[in-house]
Amino acid sequence: MLFILVIPHYSEYFDELITHRLLIQNLIIESLTNKIQEDIKKLNTIDVAVHVRVGDFQKLKEDTDFKTVVATRTPFEYFINVIKKVNRENPDYIFHIFSDGFPEELQPITV
Repeated sequence: MLFILVIPHYSEYFDELITHRLLIQNLIIESLTNKIQEDIKKLNTIDVAVHVRVGDFQKLKEDTDFKTVVATRTPFEYFINVIKKVNRENPDYIFHIFSDGFPEELQPITV
């Protein structure tokens, strides 16, 4: 017996949830305790955690379009562009980079 697992492209994972985004956001907030909800309201800044997985994915080949592959390392340019965009709209946010990569290979993101 042969089983074939087809992994959908990442861009399709949450397509059906997009129209329910506000509902999901509210359900997440409502699931927090009252104390945590109050603590969040008191925050002066927002911390954003960015997880950059490096070690367990193959590096994207130069001539390959990231949109056409799966199980491949997300290019650093993606993280850089998203962080810049969010930062332009929310300059007070603080970004924290978490990764299994070495500091020298993460330098394009952390500068």
